[in-house]
Amino acid sequence: MKKKIMDPEEELARAKGELKIFHWLSRSCSSDVSMDELLDKFTDLLLEVMKVEAGSILLQRDSRLFFKVAKGKKAKPLKETAVKHGEGIVGWVVKTGKSVIVRDVRKDRRFTTKFDEITGFKTKSILAVPLKMKGRIMGAIEILNPAREPFSGGSLEFLESLASQVVIAIENVYLLEETKERFSEMNALFDVSHIITSSIAQETLLNSIMRSATNMLEVEAISLLLVDGLTNELVFKVALGEKGRKIKEFRIPIDETSIAGWVAKNGKPIIVNDVMEDTRFNPHYGQKVDFRTKSILCVPLKIKDRIIGVAEAINKKDDERFDSRDQDLFATVANQIAMASENTKLNQDLEIMLFGTVASLVTAIEAKDTYTKGHSERVTEYALMLGRALKLSEDELVILRLSSLLHDIGKIGVMEGVLSKKDPLTEEEWKSIRQHPATGAKILEPVKQISNIIPFILHHHERYDGKGYPDCMSGEGIPLFSRIIAIGDTFDAMTSDRPYRKGLSAQIALGEIEKNRGTQFDPHLAEVFIQTYRGSNEL
Repeated sequence: MKKKIMDPEEELARAKGELKIFHWLSRSCSSDVSMDELLDKFTDLLLEVMKVEAGSILLQRDSRLFFKVAKGKKAKPLKETAVKHGEGIVGWVVKTGKSVIVRDVRKDRRFTTKFDEITGFKTKSILAVPLKMKGRIMGAIEILNPAREPFSGGSLEFLESLASQVVIAIENVYLLEETKERFSEMNALFDVSHIITSSIAQETLLNSIMRSATNMLEVEAISLLLVDGLTNELVFKVALGEKGRKIKEFRIPIDETSIAGWVAKNGKPIIVNDVMEDTRFNPHYGQKVDFRTKSILCVPLKIKDRIIGVAEAINKKDDERFDSRDQDLFATVANQIAMASENTKLNQDLEIMLFGTVASLVTAIEAKDTYTKGHSERVTEYALMLGRALKLSEDELVILRLSSLLHDIGKIGVMEGVLSKKDPLTEEEWKSIRQHPATGAKILEPVKQISNIIPFILHHHERYDGKGYPDCMSGEGIPLFSRIIAIGDTFDAMTSDRPYRKGLSAQIALGEIEKNRGTQFDPHLAEVFIQTYRGSNEL
């Protein structure tokens, strides 16, 4: 039979359409599109260019094919449908890895009417090609019922070419999504580590860790239960979720009558994606608080070989299933929780050691100038006095303390003799002294763990009116801790003896601070400092 020649205009339109798809796929490979956006848009373009009634993309999971995208009249029900291994023409394509054209499905024994019966759509002809990623069949593309010309070898070649491009785009999106997920997991785990090393109370600590785990695992509820050694029961320490407050009233025996009890007894993690099929599941607790448990991930909390509790994650959102990655992540969090109680004491020791090291460093710096001995410690006392009056949190006070102690660390770079000089300073010497905030910031730059205090040190000589240094910042544009340190720094400078003068009385120094409210100092902070100092010293 003589091959029908396509109309030139129609051929040109088809070529433009094909180019449009390839161009769009090429851009998608280097852009930030989601998997659903990618496949949905691609299928729309494919149906438009190939001029077919329907089309779909199926991806393989757990030895079955699922309709990731289904387009065309009455295609919507297919999104809820799975294709068994080897079932139908598209199943055959995935099983064999071969492309196929079936121009009349009624004459092909591989064809099944199952999907037409579900949708009410009448399939006449099919063109289907496999999606291959690195030699592995990951799914298939199928298009149905061409509106004009029957499917041809050229159609098959074109769809196979598109399939190879789609796989590249899919692989790119998979990689991007996995990278984002990894970063999300890393950030969540970093948040947990950061929380543990902070100075907040243990209950707040555990709540913060579990809240981070809730976001990381994307679950409806999460709980932490600790062993009560006297009663051999699990007691809820943390319960986050809709019914968290009510569930905390229960105690769970450490035995085989519940999943949490089983994990505590055996010391092994467990995933139960359908609790109704597990004999260890005890519905009693959920019924009491009117909460429906569907799936559970439970991991033990261990210190060496001793079980101290369990952590439970309940009901993956969007009816997703827990998997081994979830278990590994939750186990990591559980290990950190188990260490948290021991770390509380360790962190106190570390904090003592940190501030001891800082104090030694400050002492070494102040040894250059006998007149400023103890200056940084006194500035720290004044800063903390003001910080407490402002009701800063304990964590903020720790940062303020560290910043105050180190505020003059840059003076280690000031020329010898300048700090203790009795005669007026030269312009070059003033320039050297004014460099110390920037020098201090540069010294601390490599210490990433305390990089957050660098701005407070860099700007502690800024003035509220913008006439300070190094950046002439003004008003509340100056960091709060810098404004606090500036008041304590100036007050101590005025009340301490200097090579060129005796120290002023506290009363006169407070008067100077009052006089310079709104120019040199933040007016509100200056007022609070004056009142607090007078109140605590009965001036």
